[in-house]
Amino acid sequence: SGMLKYILPDVHSLKDVTEFDKDKTSFLDHTFNVVDSVFPQLENRLAALMHDVGMVVDATARMDVDEFSADCAYDLLKEMGYKKKTCINVSMAIQYHHYFSMYMDGVTPNTKRIKKFMEICDDEFPLVLDLMNAENKCSKIDPKPRQVLKILKKIEELQNEEENKKNELILPVNGNDIMKELGLGKGHMVGHLMKKLKNKFKENSEMTREECVAYAKKVYESVKDKA
Repeated sequence: SGMLKYILPDVHSLKDVTEFDKDKTSFLDHTFNVVDSVFPQLENRLAALMHDVGMVVDATARMDVDEFSADCAYDLLKEMGYKKKTCINVSMAIQYHHYFSMYMDGVTPNTKRIKKFMEICDDEFPLVLDLMNAENKCSKIDPKPRQVLKILKKIEELQNEEENKKNELILPVNGNDIMKELGLGKGHMVGHLMKKLKNKFKENSEMTREECVAYAKKVYESVKDKA
């Protein structure tokens, strides 16, 4: 329609900046490709549309440009009347969509790096990863079509580990408590009693500390002469 230069002149100016010299692909062409590659949802499309606006100023210092583009996007969206939450989410997606750029395609980032990413992005990490994935697939300079799949698989593993920890039953007593209550020293007997107690606790997770100790004593009395 020819209206882009009036509505979003910063985005329109990307037509004058070249992403790939060999075929003269402009950052505006790249931007449209990324827009077509993200999920068809408002925040995803806005993040894709504005993710490279900082390239008009400097197309060489990528990480600094990401932060600058994020700030520009926030201000533009705020001026256009978008909700603060939308402005924040879009800005964050732009700022961190190169967070794993140092890793080669097909290489899974280390756990520490992924946990830090999830901590920064919190519940909005799917939005950031969607922009990252679209950028990786559309980039002619450094395409990484498999990277986000590797990251998602690792995130799923970490989330399952956290869920398992939450669901793990916590006994109201430990081995030291059993040793003290029964007058036992360290050894296989304590391990045996704790194993029996854990199995019993799975059947009745409402057992109190006193009930756990009583059960351990009962088991101990039945096996101590056989030990």
